[in-house]
Amino acid sequence: MKRIRTFGVTAVIAAAALLLAGCSGDAGSATPAGNGAPPASSVAGSTAPSTSSTAGSATAPITVTDPTADTQQGTDASDPATSSSVQTTRTTTTKPKPKSATVTASPAFGTDELNPLDPMKLTVKGGKIATLAVYAEDGSKIAGKLSADRTGWTSDQRLRYGGTYHAKGTATGAPGSATTKIDGIWTTFDPPTQTTRISPGDGALVGVAAPIIIRFGACIADHADVEKHVTVTTDPKVTLRGTWIQHDGDQCRSLDLRPADFWPEGTKVHVSVDLLGIEVSDGLYGARETATSDFTIGRNRVTYANPQDKRLIVKEDGKVVADYPTSMGSGDDVGDPHRVTRSGIHVVTGKEADKKMTSERYHYKDLPEPWAVRISNNGEFIHQNMETIDVQGIQNVSHGCLNLSDVNAKAYFEKAMYGDPVVITGTSVQLGPSDGDIYDWAIPFSEWHSLNTASS
Repeated sequence: MKRIRTFGVTAVIAAAALLLAGCSGDAGSATPAGNGAPPASSVAGSTAPSTSSTAGSATAPITVTDPTADTQQGTDASDPATSSSVQTTRTTTTKPKPKSATVTASPAFGTDELNPLDPMKLTVKGGKIATLAVYAEDGSKIAGKLSADRTGWTSDQRLRYGGTYHAKGTATGAPGSATTKIDGIWTTFDPPTQTTRISPGDGALVGVAAPIIIRFGACIADHADVEKHVTVTTDPKVTLRGTWIQHDGDQCRSLDLRPADFWPEGTKVHVSVDLLGIEVSDGLYGARETATSDFTIGRNRVTYANPQDKRLIVKEDGKVVADYPTSMGSGDDVGDPHRVTRSGIHVVTGKEADKKMTSERYHYKDLPEPWAVRISNNGEFIHQNMETIDVQGIQNVSHGCLNLSDVNAKAYFEKAMYGDPVVITGTSVQLGPSDGDIYDWAIPFSEWHSLNTASS
């Protein structure tokens, strides 16, 4: 802007003189007004505005523009009273400091109660993860997933009880902000744990009636929850169902699984029980390591017997491979239910070449009975008994076992395998829980339930 100057008394006098002389200032005109007086002066090439010649007017100040004056911020050119001395005001604005990223750990760093099943998480607000590594106490790196926008990280690796996990890294915030340091530790809890045992064991070759028996070493509080952590895969695919059974010698129930019919010959079975981090009973948690077993189903060998025929028939793949005369329990003949050979599907659970038998009820002790194959825990065996050889195939005289000759008993013993089925029919007493150990096939399949297990 151009500076505006206001002239006081001098300008007034000059104006009065012009009026008295009868002159009128004409901007830009050089023509004299009758007496040769010069026109109003023009300062620095600028013309002054016309001045009224009305008589009696006040001595008004004359305002002129100075084109040589410096432009000054804040000067009001319209104010004729503005001083020639100009003051300048400057405003200073303080810029906010750039914000650093904020990092949050979940659970919070320092916790010592992290469940191995729960993930470790880091979340960044107002920035991104620049560098990050999480290490176990042995120096191994923990796997995890970084979000696409680098604002979050979540572990996806199996942890362990009593483990310490150290997160170290950096996060960046707004441009120019300070780097945020990531440095913290999580610790998992270390509770008392149970032990899982799976039957058949790893590498076993078993008969077609062998059930899967999973013992947990504790009484399970929530059966359904534990079943979710049991995986069974089979080749070929076999549909299995389960139930909870208390076997002889156990204080708690086990989880048993079996197919509707006998296993297909040659089936390969994998069982996995992973209870890490699961509270199986009050204050007791699942084992540190996953329990597994891989076993194979052997040849299809099934034994049949009934007291009417008094024969022990062995079939493989549906074909008879052995036919032995036998003497079974005499209970139905003499009216003693304790001497009745139980009807139902028995399972071979063990064998002893030189078995000594004892019965307080029938008053004998350490009686040698060679080539003994156990088929239930109620005292039923298929074994040699030379004292009944004359009536084998003719009369049932035993206390419930199936008697064979020495030659036949040895031949049967040598071929018998854990898990072989022995199907007894035609007697008055059914095999059941009171007979102990493996009575799984005495429970109708309709009473078994589908599990939340994998089977393929």
